[in-house]
Amino acid sequence: MKRIIPAFILLILSALLYGCWDRREINDLGLIVGVAYDQAELAGKTGVELTLQVANPAVMATGQGGTIGAGGTGGTTGAGPFWTISETGVTIREAISKMNYRVPKHLFFGHARVYVFGEKAVRGGITPFLDRWTRSPESRDNIFLAVSKGDASRILEQKSPVFQSTALALNNIFLDKDGWQAIMAVNMADFEYRLSTGITSPLAPVVEVIPQASLTAEEIKAGISTTVAITGLAAFDPDGRLVDYLDERESMGLLWVINRARNREMTIPHFVEGKEESISLRQVNAKSKIAVSIGDDGLPVFEIETHAIFDVLEQFCIQRGLSDVSIIKNIEEMAGSQMINEIEAAVKKSQQLNTDVFGFGEEFRRQYHREWPQYKDHWREIYPELNVIIECEAHVRDRELSIEPPGSRTEGGGQ
Repeated sequence: MKRIIPAFILLILSALLYGCWDRREINDLGLIVGVAYDQAELAGKTGVELTLQVANPAVMATGQGGTIGAGGTGGTTGAGPFWTISETGVTIREAISKMNYRVPKHLFFGHARVYVFGEKAVRGGITPFLDRWTRSPESRDNIFLAVSKGDASRILEQKSPVFQSTALALNNIFLDKDGWQAIMAVNMADFEYRLSTGITSPLAPVVEVIPQASLTAEEIKAGISTTVAITGLAAFDPDGRLVDYLDERESMGLLWVINRARNREMTIPHFVEGKEESISLRQVNAKSKIAVSIGDDGLPVFEIETHAIFDVLEQFCIQRGLSDVSIIKNIEEMAGSQMINEIEAAVKKSQQLNTDVFGFGEEFRRQYHREWPQYKDHWREIYPELNVIIECEAHVRDRELSIEPPGSRTEGGGQ
């Protein structure tokens, strides 16, 4: 008996050693880095055209070059480190199943970085496209979402000599420049949270294929005349239907209010002795607060207070420093006015679209939870009529003020 028990334990432990029975070698995987969704009409039914950008580990490991192939529906192209494949189906799963007939690798979505949705596809609602991934163990909450003006497949098929994968290029932009200017990175968790409130309108960055302003020798040789750019934000209604877009100025105003602005840069005109000069500032800190009250007419009143601190990046003028207090005060007033104009533009567009992108409804619910049930069912009727008061204050840090521009003269007239 003493020998049987150790032998039995050894047998059980031996069984635990077979932990790699279902392993897959990396070269056997089709590693998906980007997914594009477009609407497709299939025999009178509305379906989906699915485009995948797939990494080729074997080519990447050898350091071979190549460019992204632009595959059409039902086709694959490209022998470089990344390639694209497109297929249609009445569901996303059906489109993936069709791809499996032609792709000699297991399509693995666990490394996907970006989901891009075509404008036409999400006009009718984005939730059907998200359902598949909320059920998939390969999906992650930190995948970035974007909306394409036009077909989403064009975004993944766009070639670039710098980033041979558009999906990875967008991923880098969202990670590195979130909150800068009009860029707002939105991942699956962010989008689903706003959608789950039933009040706050979900948002997603807008990506477009635009002409290149200038071309490098490599781009001319490769025949690349267009590039992908982020041009604003897409606003959805609480049910997940795309309503319209916020442009760059409106998007920047929104970011101030929801405390997502990071390293924001602005160029301020200011007048010295009747002459217009320019100065560039960079935000180092900003904080917005929303105070809520109920007006005499029974409608909520929202007061936005935004305070921002800036550094001086550049003073584009001739022989004039920033030691004059009146100049600094003028610059701060101009910066504050620009912030107000941007926020006003965002509020106006939001109310025109009847999309509560600021989360005013959620803020009202938090501060007036007892009164909220009276407003909840009528919020979409109330929202366009809300009174919004905006106050902004900008401050330029003293750290940069002692730096005089080249050629500045001292009081004695020397240099």
